[in-house]
Amino acid sequence: MRNLYCNVEALRKQVFAAVAKLAYEGGDYCSRMEKLPYEIIPGEVGTYRESIFLERAIVGERIRLAMGLPLRDVTEENMISDGVEASAISEKYYDPPLINIIKYACHACPDTHYEVTQACQGCLAKHCYQSCPKGAIELEHGRARIDQTKCIKCGRCKEACSYQAIIKFLRPCQEACGMNAIGKDQYGRADIDHEKCVNCGQCLVNCPFGAIVDKGQLFQLIHAIRGGAKVIAIIAPAFWGQFGEKVTPGQIKAAMKELGFAALEEVAVGADLCAIEEAEEFLRVLKPGGYLLRVVPMERHLFELKAAVYDRPYENPPAEPAVEGFRLLRTQTLRKTITLSSNEDVQALFLMTPYYYKTGAEDQQKLAAVPSLRVTTEFLIAVCQKP
Repeated sequence: MRNLYCNVEALRKQVFAAVAKLAYEGGDYCSRMEKLPYEIIPGEVGTYRESIFLERAIVGERIRLAMGLPLRDVTEENMISDGVEASAISEKYYDPPLINIIKYACHACPDTHYEVTQACQGCLAKHCYQSCPKGAIELEHGRARIDQTKCIKCGRCKEACSYQAIIKFLRPCQEACGMNAIGKDQYGRADIDHEKCVNCGQCLVNCPFGAIVDKGQLFQLIHAIRGGAKVIAIIAPAFWGQFGEKVTPGQIKAAMKELGFAALEEVAVGADLCAIEEAEEFLRVLKPGGYLLRVVPMERHLFELKAAVYDRPYENPPAEPAVEGFRLLRTQTLRKTITLSSNEDVQALFLMTPYYYKTGAEDQQKLAAVPSLRVTTEFLIAVCQKP
């Protein structure tokens, strides 16, 4: 499941830490890189896979990718450090493609399909059999079985089963890709069509085996810092909650400067700067007669959520529908009260708002005591047109 700390995430952090240390300390990169898989995966017995040699080979490729280097050809003799000297400069850009599959880390998962499990009770009604439009449900000794050559994956059998005995088996990377860019090679392993791939990374974060990895420029970034370049770190607004309750933004800023960054800025600053010029930009990209649809939160939008967090909750400023340079054609107000029936839902909504990264840990803790909440959503929708 995404967003849960797991072995894949732990290994990824170990590799990044090792690459960063290597870049900061310098020295003989070739010999040190060859030793890194043994430092990250010590011992004689594999921990995550059937062979410790396979684990180290995968870590070796992860190290290369983290440094912006290409995957090695498994059919040829080569070293982990091949090409590192050419990458040990601040100006080096990663070698495309950005998203890569470490083939021998891939589990070669079966394609997405429906499957009858042992939970099948061989019932008299046979709703699954009756619901299938292609006759793909067969009966063996009273129990259902799906003929995959006939199945069109419509899911009707799963919906019809009274015992939830039919599951949809997902190939995670393939299901996550919105561009249909994930296929299979001759061994059944995942393969990316880079003509279709848009580098969104959804396959990467959804692969439970950590076989899909993106290339990084951490190695080159640190070289730029060591070379005296002025490097500014731009971090996402959600950094506030990434390091636990005891870590403050001031501590994070101090830590980044200790690492050599000249300054620290939020990505939101860039968004604010863009917002200042948004009218001119909309006028630039829209052709004459083009429409601009604005959706703006109104005064009472999410007010109850703010009241649960702040001692003095505030209303949003009045929504302004007009955009300079555009004709305002019409407006519509949309209001709805939603019920968050659990604390998990309350917390999830809060995480999706800008209040999350603007609110201190003490105020955020107040939400833990809110079992449910009725919240007002209120938007002004405006349709504008370029003259």
